[in-house]
Amino acid sequence: MYVLYFGNEPFPVAPEKIKTKVNGNNETIDLLNEARRTILKAPGLTDFEFDLLNLARQTA
Repeated sequence: MYVLYFGNEPFPVAPEKIKTKVNGNNETIDLLNEARRTILKAPGLTDFEFDLLNLARQTA
């Protein structure tokens, strides 16, 4: 079990799954002998994707 926060506020129901994707900045080069080499660079921003149940609150 885990709790998901948005800022300092916890969500009332945690999502079933969270999908993450790290955007890469790597570069691939082709060499003269038909080999390939990858130049590693720092990773880009990470994307998070999830479905969230929104519980409405009644206000008086």
